[in-house]
Amino acid sequence: MEMTKKNISIPRSVFKTAEQLAKNLDMSLSEFYTAALSAYIEGYKNNSSVTEKLDQIYKIESSSIDPELVKMQVVSLGDEMTNRYNTILLIAIISVSLLKALS
Repeated sequence: MEMTKKNISIPRSVFKTAEQLAKNLDMSLSEFYTAALSAYIEGYKNNSSVTEKLDQIYKIESSSIDPELVKMQVVSLGDEMTNRYNTILLIAIISVSLLKALS
């Protein structure tokens, strides 16, 4: 494999952590950075292909949730959902009150 030598700047804390991890893995820093960047690039490629596939699916399929399923989920969450709903409602009421006061 042809190698390229470049100077880069990274935060000291990242460098120190990478240096220690490379040492623990018995790798040179070059090997470590090559492996880390390769994994990052591969993950990015996979994520973008997943997004593209989902975009294709949602062009022909609805992404909405069946209302009956939503009801079942709300019932199964019970008090937790009620508490969240009440918190959101309280935030909305306070926001409206503040907007009225500022008008």
